[in-house]
Amino acid sequence: MSRSIAIINCKAKKQNYKCAAEEMYNISFQFRHQTDFIKEYYDDYLILSSKYGLISPNKVIEPYETTLAKGARLKNVNRLEGEQLNKWVKYVKKQVDELKKNYDQIDLHISNSYLSPIKDILDNKTKHVKQPVNPGLVKNRYVEALEIYKNTGNVDVYTIGERRKSKDPELERWWYHKNHKPFFGFARHLRKKYPIVDEGNASRVSRGLNFHTQGWVIKKEYLDQLNEKNGKYRKISKLNK
Repeated sequence: MSRSIAIINCKAKKQNYKCAAEEMYNISFQFRHQTDFIKEYYDDYLILSSKYGLISPNKVIEPYETTLAKGARLKNVNRLEGEQLNKWVKYVKKQVDELKKNYDQIDLHISNSYLSPIKDILDNKTKHVKQPVNPGLVKNRYVEALEIYKNTGNVDVYTIGERRKSKDPELERWWYHKNHKPFFGFARHLRKKYPIVDEGNASRVSRGLNFHTQGWVIKKEYLDQLNEKNGKYRKISKLNK
């Protein structure tokens, strides 16, 4: 009988106490929605940790601040590099080789940052399930996949991260901020220039669904409607005028 297993990478958001790995990362909404689907669709799943390698959801671990992600926005986060990264890669590849002896399908539900160092493990048995570029889409895609699977008994997991035409496409536009020069581009360009900006929120601002993202707005006159205190921005309500 064919057996399948999914691998999901760890998340920046973690509990601040020692606990089982699943509980450690379950504070992340992305993790919760990914595992809701994965536990329904696959026989088993493991977590790819930047500190511990491949671990069982039940393995008790300590919280840590290590990542493979580029441009990590959290303070006091150590990026795995150099000899540490080489040791991690060697260890994870060995773990995956062991999995191949017991599973017919190994799907990597991991970001490109975690895939890149180990991409040569991919083959006809071990495949990458691309993740949405916009973190905000992760929830939607996995909720959608779970619904399709429950209703039909089948789903193409490899379409989860595919780019789709939006009914309300984002436009390349001017962005304005009280403390920065005007910027022209898409939300992803703003995020690249100013890493503190959340790309998903910026995309919603660009499409008129949100008012601002970290003080950035799409109309210059909107700046007068923003209040800034200790680096945090709020829209001034009519009651406060």
